[in-house]
Amino acid sequence: MINQFFRYGLLSVTSYFMVIAGTFVMVEWVKVRESYSYMVVLALVYVFVFLANNCFVFQVKPTRIKAVKYLIFLAVFWLINSITFSIMVEYIGMEYFIAIIINIAVLGAFRFYINKKIIFVN
Repeated sequence: MINQFFRYGLLSVTSYFMVIAGTFVMVEWVKVRESYSYMVVLALVYVFVFLANNCFVFQVKPTRIKAVKYLIFLAVFWLINSITFSIMVEYIGMEYFIAIIINIAVLGAFRFYINKKIIFVN
């Protein structure tokens, strides 16, 4: 369990860096609105995370059932993440980097628990 949590943490740090860097590139260089940039980047990173969770973190065989569970999980978390991000940036006026970090902190541990207990079980 500790080894899984360490690998999950390593993957999380990598994926968070990808989210921050990808959002930055789309907002600052491509000039796409923050909310749209974040949603697109987050969806792409979630696909990468699914594959890495199967092979690297939980070391389970990918199955269609796991993929369906993950897609449901992805849709729910993408929606929650995107809504909270948009509220913080568009309505509260928070800087998007801070909003990303708050979302990471609040949703991270909950995501590990859902992944371990519901999605990536043998």
